[in-house]
Amino acid sequence: MTEIIRRIVWRIPLLLLAAFSFFALFSTLPQVRKSHLWPLFLNSTPYDAQLAAERALTNLVEDRPGAARRLAELGGAALPILLPQLPTLSLHNRKRLAVALWPVAERMGLEETAPLIHQFQQRQPNAEPLSTASPDDKLVFWERFYSDRSLDFKPAPVERLVKRLSNQSLSLRSADLKAVDTYALPSLIEALGKVETKEDAQRVARLTTFISKATGRDWRVFPEDNQLEARQVATEIRRYWDRAHPDYISMTRLELLAAELKQTEFSIWLFRSLRELRGLDNSPVAARLEKELAASLPSVLMALLGSLVLAPLVVGSLYVVFLGKEIFRLRRWGLRLFLSASCALSLFSVLRLAPIFPAYLPLFMAVLATSHAVYLFDREVADRVDWRAHHVLRGRHRLSRIATVTRWLAPSIPTFAPLLTAELALWLVFAENATLRPGWGFG
Repeated sequence: MTEIIRRIVWRIPLLLLAAFSFFALFSTLPQVRKSHLWPLFLNSTPYDAQLAAERALTNLVEDRPGAARRLAELGGAALPILLPQLPTLSLHNRKRLAVALWPVAERMGLEETAPLIHQFQQRQPNAEPLSTASPDDKLVFWERFYSDRSLDFKPAPVERLVKRLSNQSLSLRSADLKAVDTYALPSLIEALGKVETKEDAQRVARLTTFISKATGRDWRVFPEDNQLEARQVATEIRRYWDRAHPDYISMTRLELLAAELKQTEFSIWLFRSLRELRGLDNSPVAARLEKELAASLPSVLMALLGSLVLAPLVVGSLYVVFLGKEIFRLRRWGLRLFLSASCALSLFSVLRLAPIFPAYLPLFMAVLATSHAVYLFDREVADRVDWRAHHVLRGRHRLSRIATVTRWLAPSIPTFAPLLTAELALWLVFAENATLRPGWGFG
């Protein structure tokens, strides 16, 4: 049992190394590289809400296109950063910022969240409607709004509001949560949690009402929806949040340093995979498995045949033939060189031939799986063949050697089977995506 645990633990870094290598290899292809929005492994320019808001303000002052739309998109998460800077701006730029942020105020719900501007306009005999307020009125609104609501833009009060919403507390006022707009998104998305029961689906329905309002996206879940529908929506929201979260979270210097690794394509893929393994998110691969299995079945069968049948036969045959001969030591180095060359040639050829010859992908999977499994089984048997076993077996009959090598190999096959299957599935996903071949791993 201890040996099995040791092997399983040792396979984890190997799986990560294989994923890292394949990710780097296939990301060099043009069709894959075009989809990259972030750097692959290291982001030298990470950002957070502070940098995003200041950048948008600079673009607004410099009258660059899209600056006002960007400020409206950042929403409430940018208010604690921008509103304290109002006194440092010129009067003209203050008015422009107030006008650019006005869609945020409308999204918050002025009738409930802006009593100060009502009071300001009630003192004027011919006040215009709020929707047509002048730039001066909007500037006054934002100055008074932040002086009155600045304490609401803190993590602790927002977390309490979201907790009340999650628990369907009667003391929650929806206007209080709407008043912080996108500032509440980190807590709202964290509260989505795991969706397993009807109560979880109802919690997601309450949370997505505010998430959809803040982001302007249609992610509504209705109370009558079942757990599967709610879980799918929660998955879509978290996948969106993987890339959007820097716009709404202010980070410390240490967190920005960690973001150099976190705000990368590989990190996104890794975190999504971990959530799927934990059962938080729906797996797009698992959802398409039954539908696309017919296209991937030849590759899967050939890979399993190579790793669990051909590889043990190859290793057993080599040990039976060469054990007891002088070239036994040289055989191991020759085998490693041969396996390395075959893997390199198969990786290179699949990128060239698989798009042209559909039948080549199963052959590639068979060669790659067999080569990798032969290396693993060879190491497993080599640990048992010391000088004493080598000396004893060299004088035995061939049938005795076959029985001994079979006894060494037999326990390794069920031990390596789940680990090899996981690796083969990972390789197939990358191979089908890189070659654009249809299957359960494509897309």
